Amino acid sequence: MQILIIFFFSSFGLIIGPMLIGVESSGVWAFTVLAISILGMLRAMSKRYSYLSFEVMVFLISSVYITAAIADYALFDNTKQFSVDYLIWIGMIGSLFLIAYALTILNVTIPPPNVEKNVRNRSDHKAIFYVSILLSALAFMYYFRSAGEMAAAAYLSRAEIYQNKSLALDLIKLILPISLLISWIARHKSGVSIFSFANILTIGMTLYFIGFEVLVFGDRRISLSLILALIILFFHDRKINFVWLLAMVPLAIGTVLFGYFRNQEAGNFDAIVSFLSAARLLNPTNTEFGAFHIVGRTLFEQSTRELMDLTLFAVPAMLIPRRIYPDRPQAPSIEFVQNHFVEIYNSGGGLAYNLLIEFFQNFWYFGIIILGSSLAYFLVALSKMRASAHYLYFIIMWNTLFCMRFDVVSLLRSIIISCVIFFIIFYISKILIKPSANY
Repeated sequence: MQILIIFFFSSFGLIIGPMLIGVESSGVWAFTVLAISILGMLRAMSKRYSYLSFEVMVFLISSVYITAAIADYALFDNTKQFSVDYLIWIGMIGSLFLIAYALTILNVTIPPPNVEKNVRNRSDHKAIFYVSILLSALAFMYYFRSAGEMAAAAYLSRAEIYQNKSLALDLIKLILPISLLISWIARHKSGVSIFSFANILTIGMTLYFIGFEVLVFGDRRISLSLILALIILFFHDRKINFVWLLAMVPLAIGTVLFGYFRNQEAGNFDAIVSFLSAARLLNPTNTEFGAFHIVGRTLFEQSTRELMDLTLFAVPAMLIPRRIYPDRPQAPSIEFVQNHFVEIYNSGGGLAYNLLIEFFQNFWYFGIIILGSSLAYFLVALSKMRASAHYLYFIIMWNTLFCMRFDVVSLLRSIIISCVIFFIIFYISKILIKPSANY
């Protein structure tokens, strides 16, 4: 009964919040109502799930994406970048998504699969650990060399980096975090000493990769996904200490600051710091979550006819390699940058897409309900596989935590490639020590 009451009032707040944006001088109230309603939904979900559960983390991250532009308007009085009409609209479809997601999470019941619990012994996990460490080390050497070349060439801005990076580096940037994540999972299961050389090597490569991605490449999604996956791996079954949550605040603030600084040359930092206030640096649309709304605003300004673009029916064709199907359709994210941000496209960069917009393009408001319900059902079903498919659970989780900034085909492609990397590691380890059938 308590969950039902919290859900009802939180849903009411999510519906009313965006409407308040259109009322003069009510931006702060609109954001406050939305924030309180989201916290209410989190409280309701915490009755069934841990705050660090996969299901709750996706809801929380998605809500931050949805409300970033509204927070920018309410707290920083940014009326130039996003129109009030857009903020009301994105707030409404975002709230509809959050309500559908929370309703499914709180009500769906899926029995665990009828398979044996993962019964691998420690030797099996050790084999996976050492194979994944080997792959990580090979990928890291290429990554480290590329980082050194960029530093030597003085590529200080993100645009210069994207203009000069290779396709091989893109592949390495996917292989390295996945192999590192697998090695962390295997070490956690195998009981390898924390003071062993292999474990120290894992820690060093992980810290270097996270640091370089945030400070140089600016690809915070990859780093944050890895950090959150490791937090869930080690603390999912533990009671959360509020002190630990407070300790994460400096990390969050640092990520926000680099969201603004990443495109600036080193020589300009002093002038920027002296010119801008601390509050300006914390502007939400200067962070990881800004591109989500740039995509949303751009497509919102298009005609109704262009919004009805049935991209989801072309997903199977988009997944076929271009060597096999040269005329395959472009992923919506690539087509969007190619059509609306030509300079970024020509430089090799890109903007994150907007999963909400893609489903709205395909099925209008019904698509938002479909997305919220189907995503929640998928995550609940996936969580039931955790005992029998521990590695695949975390690999899919790593790809899905920031799903709001993907299009469907890019998300599926990333999951497929990540799973292929795991199965390569798994079958090499099987040659060394034959593990059990479960992953």
